[in-house]
Amino acid sequence: MKKSGTKAMEDRIRASLDAREAEIDAASRHRLVRARAAAVAASERTAWWQGEWALPVAGVAAVAAVAIAVTVSMTTPVATPDMAMLGMEDELLAELVLGDVELEMLEEDIDFYEWLTLAQVDADLP
Repeated sequence: MKKSGTKAMEDRIRASLDAREAEIDAASRHRLVRARAAAVAASERTAWWQGEWALPVAGVAAVAAVAIAVTVSMTTPVATPDMAMLGMEDELLAELVLGDVELEMLEEDIDFYEWLTLAQVDADLP
């Protein structure tokens, strides 16, 4: 049903355009044909940035940009917290994280370190 309605509409449009074309004089028709040919020829030409070389060049540029970004990010030093910036309560934690303290040693003498921490807290009280 829909196809037959579309076909009928196409036939009416085609008949209307053919009737209008018959009304155009030969000189105007010739100019229209030349204008159409020029437009089709212009549309087939590609812009300077749409050439065959554009995609490979863009790919190389993207890879270079990623390589530079990775290189710069790998050579930038990572800032580590300074011990002076940390408070006294964070000093042992910072030594554990940043230092070469063996965790096995801490597990063996955990009671001693608890006592040491309490003694330091008591010493800080007035």
